[in-house]
Amino acid sequence: MPSDSHIVAVCVGRPRLIMHQGQSYTTAINKSPVDGPVELDWGGLEGDKQANTQNHGGPDKAVCCYAHEHYGYFAVKLGCDLPVPSFGENLTTRGLFETEVAIGDTYRIGAATLQVTQPREPCVKLARKHNEPQLGNWIHETGYTGFYLRVIEANPIEAGDTIELSERPHPQHTIANAMQAQFGEFNPDALRSFLDNPALSDAWRTRMKKRLDNEASA
Repeated sequence: MPSDSHIVAVCVGRPRLIMHQGQSYTTAINKSPVDGPVELDWGGLEGDKQANTQNHGGPDKAVCCYAHEHYGYFAVKLGCDLPVPSFGENLTTRGLFETEVAIGDTYRIGAATLQVTQPREPCVKLARKHNEPQLGNWIHETGYTGFYLRVIEANPIEAGDTIELSERPHPQHTIANAMQAQFGEFNPDALRSFLDNPALSDAWRTRMKKRLDNEASA
């Protein structure tokens, strides 16, 4: 990872009722950057809440990260400027890429310690936010997914904090490889390898095991 990896923005939001094409739904995807230090605990950032707690939030998905480097590509695809945070992320980052970041990576961010747990998958609410039904497909095609972190050591973080890699025990288990193992051509060895990674989130452990069992019995 680049030596100048850092946090571009720390962003939080609360659930709000949104209208889209005549229908209402509740989402916390419309987050805003915060000036100064933000408290962090095992459940995430102070002031940040989730509308759908079944698929978002919790210890394994306490913090969502997205690379600022991806913004330019999607600005062109969407034909508009994209202010931070346009992808519903908590941390907009520089220097962290899905082809390098691996499940189990431990990062020191300011005085906090966090660990990578799983890819972030695009949901329909992100497509609605940008009024582009193909956005989820574009994210899958490019691999520009982002990823989630769990909190190991809780301390405040803020924009400008450096991101330092403390540990990378499973360099082969990149976010890109995780997406390939789960959604690409069936590869039982790859799935078993990820299932042996103790840092993998419970949600993705269940999904990968289900694919392995279903494909094996087909």
